[in-house]
Amino acid sequence: MTTSLSDAEYFAHIARKISSAGCIIRDDAGRLLVANPTYKPGWEVPGGVCEAGEAPRATATREVREELGLYLKIGRALCVDHTTGIESQPDALHFLFDGGVVSDGTIGAFRLPPDELSVRIPRHPVSNRCHQMIQRRR
Repeated sequence: MTTSLSDAEYFAHIARKISSAGCIIRDDAGRLLVANPTYKPGWEVPGGVCEAGEAPRATATREVREELGLYLKIGRALCVDHTTGIESQPDALHFLFDGGVVSDGTIGAFRLPPDELSVRIPRHPVSNRCHQMIQRRR
């Protein structure tokens, strides 16, 4: 005889993952715009963690606005990736969207939050400066 679980019992036992969303934004020369957060190691594309009930595209839009002071029409989804939790971090789904190309003038006008971001576009290979979780995907 099978017993059925209530919704609360069922959802209490299934895997939970956090979600994040970011944007690939390029300058006029085709270089990838990355940020160096001051509150954690590694370079990342603009983006962040999805808030409760927030769609990934909305997260990417909000994070670009908060981090760069830029209102972008976020383009199509480029990829979705999964990372297995390490140490105290849970498993996560990462959504990456096309943020398009922004002019050098627009990049120069970014309003970076000084307590969060310190660098906008590196003039050297990005791969050597990416967070270890991104490097593992190469």
